[in-house]
Amino acid sequence: MSNTVNIRNGLRRSGRKLKSAPCSIAYFGASNGLIRNGWRFQVHARLNETFSHEIPHREINCCLGAIGSLIGSFLARQRLSDGRPDLAFVEFSQTDLWLGITQDMAATSVEALVRIIKSYNPDCEICFLYYPSLGSEDHRKGLLSPVEKVYEKIADHYGIPSINVGKYVMEVAQSGEMSLAGETGAPPLFRRDMLHPTIDGNRKIATFLGDALLELLDDRGEHPAITEMPASLGTQNIDDWRIYDPTAGMISGPFTRTRKTGPGIDYTLPLSRATPAAVDCFSLHPGAIMSFKIRGHLAGICLVLGPTSGVIRYTCGDKVIVRALFNKACNADRVAVYAPYPDFDLSRPFALQDVAIELVDSLPGAPRSADMVPPFPPSKRTFDVVRLFIIGSLVIGDSQPTGNHG
Repeated sequence: MSNTVNIRNGLRRSGRKLKSAPCSIAYFGASNGLIRNGWRFQVHARLNETFSHEIPHREINCCLGAIGSLIGSFLARQRLSDGRPDLAFVEFSQTDLWLGITQDMAATSVEALVRIIKSYNPDCEICFLYYPSLGSEDHRKGLLSPVEKVYEKIADHYGIPSINVGKYVMEVAQSGEMSLAGETGAPPLFRRDMLHPTIDGNRKIATFLGDALLELLDDRGEHPAITEMPASLGTQNIDDWRIYDPTAGMISGPFTRTRKTGPGIDYTLPLSRATPAAVDCFSLHPGAIMSFKIRGHLAGICLVLGPTSGVIRYTCGDKVIVRALFNKACNADRVAVYAPYPDFDLSRPFALQDVAIELVDSLPGAPRSADMVPPFPPSKRTFDVVRLFIIGSLVIGDSQPTGNHG
């Protein structure tokens, strides 16, 4: 596996800990980690099978569909405050590439994620996973994408091992055992979207990941000593990644306080639990505007997407973005996060900026497909806000921050 696994410092301390007692294992990823029988589900099962105890290893689920390392850093703030992880897996490179995240933004958010994880437990070992985006010419050639090269630079700096699933997938396809998406008549590894593995593809990848992890977790030989955190490669301060509760004072116009329920609401639950969860949110109705000031770069929104989701206009400083929240997956309510990934430069100095978010009737142009047209008329659509994710601070009055969950 030498051509698909970069061992660096390995995971030998984690191997020792997994053998000795139940551990807490954090999983950071997008939809391939969220779905049943995806990599998180199967890796956790393999670790519990290989390193079994009367009490199973604890799963800390930090996976959420269609997010990258930027939002992953906020989820680390939100989820790891409940407990120290002993081991963490990070699989955001595929989504970072698909979302069009810049290399500078990737460098900032990936390193922030590493340092936030380590801030909860300096002894926590981390492993990067690189899933392929088969629409990428680099991946079809078995090469690293520009985003993955950023990950590798950070992995070198912090001694983090990495497993290149994309390279393995290409080797399997070239062997003729399976095809990428059924083009040769052999069983396909991936679905037509070229991002999500088939059931057979997930099984094949899970076996590879499990074998690769056993190599990394082999605790024979000298265990690397815990060292001080290396100096940051960038200039970001992880204390600037903050989570806030919205307030009624931020909203002008009609809104209600709403409790949304359903199995898709609490993405943090292990997949073995199907108990409907609930979350409180502010539901903005047509004519309402949520506005606030930030001293920072960017404001993301943790929200509920569902059948009544509409179209929003998001304004931050001089940036104006119109975005359809509804899509074909909005047949039931679920938690999601929106952040304007490619439109903000995280390297610029912090500045005081006005943020305003409001419902609008439609996109400025025809929707890309009928799947993006909300079934409800504009008068019945809502914008359901749960939390605010801010790089910087929320400003009340002149400069006082409030309500930080980070």
